[in-house]
Amino acid sequence: MHVWLRFETSSDPAANFGRQLDKYQAIEKALEYEEVQGMPLFQDFLTYCINFIHHPVLLERIEKLKLRWGSS
Repeated sequence: MHVWLRFETSSDPAANFGRQLDKYQAIEKALEYEEVQGMPLFQDFLTYCINFIHHPVLLERIEKLKLRWGSS
């Protein structure tokens, strides 16, 4: 329970990164569903989740996902 509360509140750097990574993975999965199954999810997930992501590595990866989305 304690670990979950840390994650939910982003109460330390590791928990904060874990929460951002969780949001990033949702964006990545939405793009995969859009590409494979034709479900238009990427933009909605990106719009919602981007507000929670601040880590430079994850932001760089999101830019790559946006390029991939734009070319599909």
